[in-house]
Amino acid sequence: ERVQVVVRCRPMSHQEAMDGRQCCIVVDQQEKTIEVSGDGRRGSSNDSNIKVFTFDRVYDSKCTQNQLYQEVAHPIVQSVMHGYNGTVLAYGQTASGKTYTMEGFDDSPELRGIIPHAFEEIFSHISQSQSSDRFLVRASYLEIYNEEIRDLLAPSTSPGARLELKESPDAGVYVRNLTCLTVHSLSDIIRLLMVGKKNRSVGATLMNQDSSRSHSIFTITVETSVEDPETGLHIRVGKLNLVDLAGSERMSKTGATGDRLKELTNINWSLTALGNVISALVDGRSTHIPYRDSKLTRLLQDSLGGNTRTVMVANIGPADYNYEESVSTLRYANRAKSIKNKPRINEDPKDALLREFQAEIIRFIGLICVLKLMNSENCVNRLKAQLSGDAVNDLTKEICTLKNEKEMVEKNLRNLRQQAGCLRAEKERSDEEKQKLTEQLLKQLKDMQTHYESFAKEKEDRDFLTNKLRALEDKVLHGSNNDNEKLVEKAKQQEEELALYQHHIQERQQLDEERQRKIAELEVKCSTMEEELEMKTTKFRKLMACYQQSKADLASLRTELQDTIHEFHRERTDLLLSLRSLEQQHQLKSLVIEKFIPSEELAKIMKRVEWDDETERWVFQSMVANFQSGMSPFIVDPANKQPLQRPASAVGRSRPPGSRYHSYMLALPRMDNVLKIGLDIPKHTLYDYE
Repeated sequence: ERVQVVVRCRPMSHQEAMDGRQCCIVVDQQEKTIEVSGDGRRGSSNDSNIKVFTFDRVYDSKCTQNQLYQEVAHPIVQSVMHGYNGTVLAYGQTASGKTYTMEGFDDSPELRGIIPHAFEEIFSHISQSQSSDRFLVRASYLEIYNEEIRDLLAPSTSPGARLELKESPDAGVYVRNLTCLTVHSLSDIIRLLMVGKKNRSVGATLMNQDSSRSHSIFTITVETSVEDPETGLHIRVGKLNLVDLAGSERMSKTGATGDRLKELTNINWSLTALGNVISALVDGRSTHIPYRDSKLTRLLQDSLGGNTRTVMVANIGPADYNYEESVSTLRYANRAKSIKNKPRINEDPKDALLREFQAEIIRFIGLICVLKLMNSENCVNRLKAQLSGDAVNDLTKEICTLKNEKEMVEKNLRNLRQQAGCLRAEKERSDEEKQKLTEQLLKQLKDMQTHYESFAKEKEDRDFLTNKLRALEDKVLHGSNNDNEKLVEKAKQQEEELALYQHHIQERQQLDEERQRKIAELEVKCSTMEEELEMKTTKFRKLMACYQQSKADLASLRTELQDTIHEFHRERTDLLLSLRSLEQQHQLKSLVIEKFIPSEELAKIMKRVEWDDETERWVFQSMVANFQSGMSPFIVDPANKQPLQRPASAVGRSRPPGSRYHSYMLALPRMDNVLKIGLDIPKHTLYDYE
């Protein structure tokens, strides 16, 4: 099945209304379309800026949290309880309402998002299930901050610890040493959500005061044990991923600097990798899917084209100020509709922890049954000792009699069922015969009625001719004899003329029949030609419709290509600005190092550090020795095998000049040996909101 994609448009914010922004989004829930207008006016003369997208469901600003959950996320949660993997993914621009959609607010039940509603439904399903069913619910919560995986449920002693991605044939892609806790109630899992929200990275930007600076994934694993009397024990494992992505940002709008700029660069990079994966999955010619370009895409590998039922909630803003970002979000969401997954029920019980618990329970029950059986055998022996031999024989005879009566009753019941089946078959057969006889009688009655109508018509014609003949005879019989002879001759002459006239009529009838036959042949030929013409006309219309559709698709593709090129140039410009800013920071740090750190000390530092490919950072040798091999954290002198001491302070010694300073003094000699530079004042990155 393909990925389900829904779009939710948030209401206009107070700041956007104060700035006089126009709404450029039109949501049609009946047609399931989103119309985006470049100038913010629907039905304007410039139709080239109007773009229409169609999705599985669309929601405007009046949509409630409960309505969105029941229509979008409820089927995914139900499938997870039946053993499928499910993913609910919130995607969109920054400040478009993704975190509100996924988490909502805890103040009111009406404002709770998809994650709290999913918790309630899972534990409600468990409480309403049969008493013989067993459930094991586990939860984990992580975030991807600056391409680093952090455990949000880690202890307070090590918050934000870096974790590693691993992959195995059985478990697929997983996070090593990730905290996965077993929960027993709704309050337990809500408490874990609150702990993770406190540990998540959040910052303020110009567009959002509480902007999420990381991608978060809350995973719930539900293992179900169902006892079937016929087939035995069945264990199903369903996993639900609730993903809240960080929003895409533009540096010119968010005003990001310093750490916020680094976060922006990593967020846009991971979202670009996600877009590349979506494009590769939609394009059937791609043989390689770039899942490994980002940690986010590796964690979502099963959700995009794998064993998972996935729904994407694309969030957009209505203001014309965010027109380009909204079109980009809708374009990515429209591509995601074509992704096809292959979900299946996870029924492999080999790796299920619940099966181990069930085996332990069965073992203890067996021990209890053995103890009860030993006690029951002692009771039976005591009962036999109390009863005499005659009483035992009487009980045996009574049991045999009851067994015989039971067999007779079962035999009579089988006979009655056979008789009932025969009567039912005879009844069905008699009903069929009765229906056939009724149809035959109706047919005969219809034939008789037709025959009677034709007979009555012939009788009327015959009576009419008889009356006419009598009237003529009455006229002929009256008068004198001469008149009668004249009338006889006239009658003969009329008979001859009548015979000749009838002959002409017969010839004319033959000609008419021949003409009718030719007309019928021409009509058949004409109808055949008309059918052929109609068929060709229909085919022509279909071809014309296909041509018009292809022409429209070509125009749409051209427009999309132009928009993609424009978006590429825009993203390239943003990346260049980010790189330029990072290069300026790098030059500034290099200048500070060169001017304030002696070259021999810098050489010592460079000798003591090495690059770690796994953690992607510089690590001191003392740290490497301490954490990896358990050796002493000091550098040892190879001559006397003693730890090197910190160099003594050289008070009053002049600092050695750098290479740039020599070139500077040669170009512009000065009397004093002082270089004046400005202070490196950090920029203000926080903003006050009223």
